[in-house]
Amino acid sequence: MNLDIKGYGPATLPDFFILGAAKGGTSSLFRYFGEHPGIHIPPVKEPWFFSFPMHPGPADRAPNLGDPVTDLKTYAGLFADCGPGRLTGEASPSYLYTHRTAIAGIREVYPEEAAAKLKFFITLRNPVDRAWSMYWTFARVLKEDLEFEEAIAPETIARRQAEGAKLFKDYIGVGRYTEQVKAWQEAFGTEQIMIILFDDLKRDAAGICREAFTFLGVDPDFRPDTSRIYNVSGKPRNKGFIRMLLADNPVKSAFKAVVSRDNRRKLKNIIGRRALAKVEMAPETRRRLQEIYRDEILQLQDLLQRDLGSWLD
Repeated sequence: MNLDIKGYGPATLPDFFILGAAKGGTSSLFRYFGEHPGIHIPPVKEPWFFSFPMHPGPADRAPNLGDPVTDLKTYAGLFADCGPGRLTGEASPSYLYTHRTAIAGIREVYPEEAAAKLKFFITLRNPVDRAWSMYWTFARVLKEDLEFEEAIAPETIARRQAEGAKLFKDYIGVGRYTEQVKAWQEAFGTEQIMIILFDDLKRDAAGICREAFTFLGVDPDFRPDTSRIYNVSGKPRNKGFIRMLLADNPVKSAFKAVVSRDNRRKLKNIIGRRALAKVEMAPETRRRLQEIYRDEILQLQDLLQRDLGSWLD
């Protein structure tokens, strides 16, 4: 979307946003979109730009997110290669959780007429499974040293938030979707928002992509390679091997210099599948989380007019 932004000038900014929820299939959806010839995606999947206040005050504390883009010039530069006749967009799963800040930022940057043309995608996953997957996403890169039951304890989450821990370590709060979804619906209207359940994306990714392409107004018959699943989580089989992969070294730097970002991403997925083991949640932990989320799930069910009973089975 080409805009003339007051106080900034001409810029290309997203036509659509994949808002989250984190671990709800946003990475896969983003990559599927990027295969469509009518859609441009930036090299950075998660710029996090609108999760930061446009005019932070002394009481505002910036969310702890990895490598955020916090100035408009750099952010607009991500979409400069879009080219004519194509849509562009980005995926920052923090936007659903930080809805107040993100909505205010979009409202400020986009003129009203342009904001009315935006499209939003919200992917929602059973919050019990989402919390478990998020935990192992941190654990797979050795950034979670607590057992799951301790990490989801209210006192642990409160302490970590007070200490400025990673935003998504609020394993429970991120999964309270109803208020988050309602805020985006009230800000932009339900007609601008497509809700996608992770269960549906997993069962029929090609069908979901067709619906999404129709929603965006691009060729719905294009078929991305939906056999690939991105950003899998799991327990490291060998922590020493993971430390070696994460460490900076000359070989790794040389590898980055000669191998394209896309091929590195493919290799990362292959290695991830072999280096990570799937772990099942303890049944008593699952039951406890289902009770924590029971009222939340029933409220979301009413909001979406979708049967979410399977999330409580």
